[in-house]
Amino acid sequence: MQCQGESKQAGRATELCSEFEVEFMEMPFGKYRGVQVTELQFNYLQWLTSIELMEPLRTVVREEYDKRLHDQSRWEGPIDLKVIDEIISAGVRGLARVHHPDVGGDHQTMALINNTADWLREKARN
Repeated sequence: MQCQGESKQAGRATELCSEFEVEFMEMPFGKYRGVQVTELQFNYLQWLTSIELMEPLRTVVREEYDKRLHDQSRWEGPIDLKVIDEIISAGVRGLARVHHPDVGGDHQTMALINNTADWLREKARN
């Protein structure tokens, strides 16, 4: 994406983009070259936040990443406690196949798994 004009910021030349251009910014490199930042996969956005990017791409990537994190952390639907219990129980069963003392695992590890599952169930109810 090409932006108009230049300014000096922190000793570096950075490009200035209009609000419209930033909203529809496309990736200038990599396998997603030409893809709008809003269309990128979450794990690729996450990786982009860990590398050094030039402005305005850095700001656009960070804002999109933060927006998606916020969207993921908000849950507005009803929560079914039976489903939560089934998910926790399935996880405990999977871990028990590896860590239960009857299959060569450690008693303390299995106790920790059971205590953690109980804690998760209690958190879901409150």
